[in-house]
Amino acid sequence: MKKAGIIILSLLTFPSNALCVSPQEAADIFTEVEKSLKTGDVDALSEWFSDNLDIEILSDSNISSKNQAKQILKKFFSKYTPKNFNFIHRSGNGKVEYGIGTLIAGGESFRVTIFVQTVEKKKSISQIRIEKNK
Repeated sequence: MKKAGIIILSLLTFPSNALCVSPQEAADIFTEVEKSLKTGDVDALSEWFSDNLDIEILSDSNISSKNQAKQILKKFFSKYTPKNFNFIHRSGNGKVEYGIGTLIAGGESFRVTIFVQTVEKKKSISQIRIEKNK
């Protein structure tokens, strides 16, 4: 019984803000990106966007704000409805990471490359590239 009392006391005196982390800090960015791309959930995906990101879809390249990038992806997903997405390769050194995956959408297969940067311990998507698989 004494051990239980010590554990409860420890939890009560432990700073509560030390237990709180944002969803972005708690989640693996690539897991969340994979879920979003499988379903075409642009709103969830855009939570990870840098303020400005390089977005290239089918050879059309733009440096876009978060909102512009959302609209570009929504337009793409309205034409190519996602059926599945899986990362097939991930690599990086912590500050810059990337993942390459296959998106099945609209009856076609696409190669998707996502670049993630870490700035002040916050990960964000800095580049998205979608191209048709040959």
